Amino acid sequence: GYYDCRITKFGKEGADVTGCNVLVEEFPHKFSRKLAENLELTEREDLLLQVTTTEKDAGVSWYKDDKPVSIERKRQQRLFISCSDCTHQLKIEKVKLTDAGVYSVRTNRDVSRCL
Repeated sequence: GYYDCRITKFGKEGADVTGCNVLVEEFPHKFSRKLAENLELTEREDLLLQVTTTEKDAGVSWYKDDKPVSIERKRQQRLFISCSDCTHQLKIEKVKLTDAGVYSVRTNRDVSRCL
């Protein structure tokens, strides 16, 4: 935003103005440890995808085949997303053939993929 300072006393209101445009950019969160490039699993094994970010407050988003991964609360839930300090995890218990795909995780400035 633009900030300015104006003279407003002594009958000289508006006689002099100085200002500055301030731009604040989002901190560029990056991965210090990325996903493995390839993983091969057998049906009913557990899948654990894990990354580490350089900062604790880095937000990440998980994707499968470029579509956001969402967690549905079910009685037989198999998919879990967690975060502890700088470590972010996506876990799928007892994988099925339909779980195969390209998984990725993104920060505001970095991407990691696993095929």
